[in-house]
Amino acid sequence: KRMLKSRIFLRSYLLATLPDRVYLAEDWNILFGDGSGDNLTGIANLPGCTPAETIINGPVVSISAGGIESFASYNSGADTIVTFAAAQPDILEGMKITFSASGVDQFNTTFDVIKMNDRQILVKGGAYSASLSAASAKATVNSGAYKSIADPNSADVINTIFAIMNYAQYSPTAIVLNPLTVNAIMAEKDTSGRSLDLVVSNNGVKYICGVPVIEMTSIPVGKYLVGDFANAANLIDYTSLSLEWAEDVNTKLKNYVALIAQEEIIFPVYMPWAFSYGSIAAVKTAITAD
Repeated sequence: KRMLKSRIFLRSYLLATLPDRVYLAEDWNILFGDGSGDNLTGIANLPGCTPAETIINGPVVSISAGGIESFASYNSGADTIVTFAAAQPDILEGMKITFSASGVDQFNTTFDVIKMNDRQILVKGGAYSASLSAASAKATVNSGAYKSIADPNSADVINTIFAIMNYAQYSPTAIVLNPLTVNAIMAEKDTSGRSLDLVVSNNGVKYICGVPVIEMTSIPVGKYLVGDFANAANLIDYTSLSLEWAEDVNTKLKNYVALIAQEEIIFPVYMPWAFSYGSIAAVKTAITAD
């Protein structure tokens, strides 16, 4: 108490530092809070906040043996029309389909989906053969981003995450990265040793692929959290942060004083599917073409 009275810099330090520590705890809770006690439910722990790499790797649809009704020749046998035994509305134009079929080894690879209707797709470049057996054929369908880019750099990875996380009216407005992750991306160079300049600064704000970067030490190195922070969630400062020097009977008897910091915030997330938390390395693996 005597120091607080005689050392003005000490009071100034405490009043400046304590709010910063509260805001750091608030940031951590926004990301990883478990919802227990006074904790928020953090974005990364919300059902629906799915890693982009999980969406990319899928599979969106798995077709088991018997799920393909027939293979038919098209374009003089250069291509194949695949007819499914049942409608597959979840298979969309631009997705990737990988076959496991007996009879023609070169057919057992990944093709772009060219959708004709819910029961038929055109396999462009998948040469038809009479030895293709529909009865035993299987297939898996993945996102269109699956194994789609040769030798992707970090900008390719992040651009893919942004593309995956566009949901109707929701689109990414920011990406949260550890400062060391940002530093590693800034250090990427081409084969000649020249910087790729993947991170640019504008008015003191760093941008990757045109989207602002939020640098936080709370998020692990190599991880990302991306989403629509403007429309899919809202941080409501229900009771603004306040600081109070407090004394009661016990503190007076023990000759100390307490500095209390209080804040009440509400953090509703309206659209958890508009957020994604995951690993940059895992996304890079998922999109790297064979």
